[in-house]
Order: sequence, then structure tokens, then C-alpha cells
Amino acid sequence: MVIYGIATQTSIAKLLIAGVVPGIIVGIFLALAIFVWVRLRPQDAPETYRVSLAERWESVRRIWPSLLLIFIVLILLYTGVVTPTEVGAIGAFMAAAIGVAFGRLTWTGCLKP
Repeated sequence: MVIYGIATQTSIAKLLIAGVVPGIIVGIFLALAIFVWVRLRPQDAPETYRVSLAERWESVRRIWPSLLLIFIVLILLYTGVVTPTEVGAIGAFMAAAIGVAFGRLTWTGCLKP
């Protein structure tokens, strides 16, 4: 979508916003299709287990930096503080910083073929 926006000189932010409603509609129809499929053929659904509220909050606590990164990038882009190119660079830098801060991104991991 970014390449299309650059080629047609259309606002990238407006293009991304224009994709929200169709994305939500497709998501709802996909969820509905899965719901109907599982109701008709329950054997096709994987077995699940109950997760407590504490476990759910613990999982959110582990991914909060990624959620924060998404919100910061979207806010910077939609408020017009930075251009799409700059927000891409900021997002890449912040993703690398998060990876280093949490020990997931190391030099040895980067150098592996």
C-alpha cells in the first residue's frame, strides 16, 4: 500500500485508515465462518483449556513493548508528526531496541547464516 501511495502521490495515512473498515469486515466474516465450521464439525477444532484472568494479564505484560511500539508508530503517522519513511525508520530502531533490551536480539543471533 505504501508503494501504491508513493506511485499515485496519495496520503499513506489515508490509505491505511481506508483499510480499517474492510479489514474489520473481513475479520468478522472470518470469525463467523470459523464459528459455523466448528459448530458443524466440532472434531475439526483443536482442544482448548481454560485460562485464568491472571494468566491472561501475564501474557499481556510480556508483550506490552510490542503493543506500545505499534501505538507509537500509528500515533506518529496519523498525527503527521513524521513522514511514513521516518516512522518506518523509527519503528525499525525501536523494534531493535526492544529486542536488545529484552535479550532477544544479540550479535551472535544476527550473524548466523
